Amino acid sequence: MTEPTYKVPRIIWEAFEGELRKDSRRFIVDIASALKVPPEDLRKMVFPTNESYRVVLYETEDIKECKAFVKHPVKPHFAIRCRKPSFPGDECCSEHKHVRTSVQSSITSPQIWKPLKVSPDIPPLWLTDTKKVVDMSGNVCGQFNETTGDLIFYQFDSDSKTAE
Repeated sequence: MTEPTYKVPRIIWEAFEGELRKDSRRFIVDIASALKVPPEDLRKMVFPTNESYRVVLYETEDIKECKAFVKHPVKPHFAIRCRKPSFPGDECCSEHKHVRTSVQSSITSPQIWKPLKVSPDIPPLWLTDTKKVVDMSGNVCGQFNETTGDLIFYQFDSDSKTAE
């Protein structure tokens, strides 16, 4: 009788083997406690010997590393690539294929300003998503009504530098 042979890319086996052994040992200990038998005896019966199966490792360029970003384990304000193996055609590993956690929780999303078309004698102005008009320095200087096209400038006191 011939032994089963499994062809596995080296990068996948290296990522998979440690977890497989750890989870298998934990599972055997759980079963042994339920059956009230020594875990070592059950492990000898369940784990195959090296002669009962064979894994052939090979190098491949088809397997790529996960491109998702994760928080750095030591410096949580930094992001690093996951680098777990991903299958051909996928850019991310199975963990990040459908769900990618945000590593930019402390960064506020950018404000989107649309440029306003004004006459050449007025300096460049932009319209925020809240319909406020801002100048080149980012100071609020008015309000714009898109339906009527009215541009209303705020008037400031000589002492005041912010809009009321």
